[in-house]
Amino acid sequence: MLVFVVGCARPAPEAPPPPLVVPTDEAPPEPAPAPVTIVEPTTPAEIPPPPPGPAPLLAVAPACGFPTGLPATRSAGGLTVPAVPGKRRYEFTGRLRSHTDGALSARSQRVWVGTPVPTFVPLASGTQELMLLDPTPNGYFAVYRDPYDASSCKLSGSKNCDNEVAAFDCSGKTLFRVPLKTFFSRKDHLELQDARFAGDVVYFNEACQSYSSGAGGKCSSLVALDPYARKVLWRSPALTSNNRFKVYDKYIVTGYGFTAEPDFLFVIRRSDGKVMQKVGVPSAHEDLIEGPGSIVAQMETGRGLLFTLEGFDGPSPKLVLQGMSERMPR
Repeated sequence: MLVFVVGCARPAPEAPPPPLVVPTDEAPPEPAPAPVTIVEPTTPAEIPPPPPGPAPLLAVAPACGFPTGLPATRSAGGLTVPAVPGKRRYEFTGRLRSHTDGALSARSQRVWVGTPVPTFVPLASGTQELMLLDPTPNGYFAVYRDPYDASSCKLSGSKNCDNEVAAFDCSGKTLFRVPLKTFFSRKDHLELQDARFAGDVVYFNEACQSYSSGAGGKCSSLVALDPYARKVLWRSPALTSNNRFKVYDKYIVTGYGFTAEPDFLFVIRRSDGKVMQKVGVPSAHEDLIEGPGSIVAQMETGRGLLFTLEGFDGPSPKLVLQGMSERMPR
């Protein structure tokens, strides 16, 4: 829970005229103690909402409804998918957006914690396992990832792990299925941290696996891909996206940061990948939490930055910092 302390000063009321003092032999009464005001902690929802702003395009209701006829559990490789997914053991999983809980190596076991998975969505593609499943306006968008030491990549190496994106309509028809390895800008030092599907375009980042120096600074771009034509529409400059991002009608909010490297948030134009704004932050974000006309860059449990989204419906978008949350006990 994020707690923002918002205060505003009120003008002091005019002082009433002094009371008429009548001489008396009695001792004056003790002054009454000042009333005690108890202020309950507020939550972000209790903060006066900022002006209306753009809603993220991925905030859609599942068009297909709740899947029915699901077996109690299904499995593929090291992934187990219960009919009714449970909760993640840890609130945040770092830069990677994933709907699985568990280590990413082939010898480890992973449990599905995302939306219920319809039977027509495959749990694996070769050695790649389902990692993300987002509802879309007409079905589902799926992301698959190869675990370390399964086939395409090793935990101790720098070769890219294979990834695949796919989309399905509510009847189970496959709309597209595209391996991403041919669209990465290089064969090593890159990894996918987030992928989104909006407006018939797949957006994904080719993040640095570690320090950017390992790839000579040529990593962590955001990529826009037409999955039907299998064509890259644009690629943002390097070092602009190595963690989770949010897609809006005209712009994308993303960020880059790593240990001992500068940390930033970026506003990127969806039409061509141009960087419209670059904002320095004290630490790289782990998540982006949207609100009405605002977004919180969650840096760690109980700490984050609140920005309002200004001009996101026009040609000059800006993230405007409103404040930092208080640190809460873990």
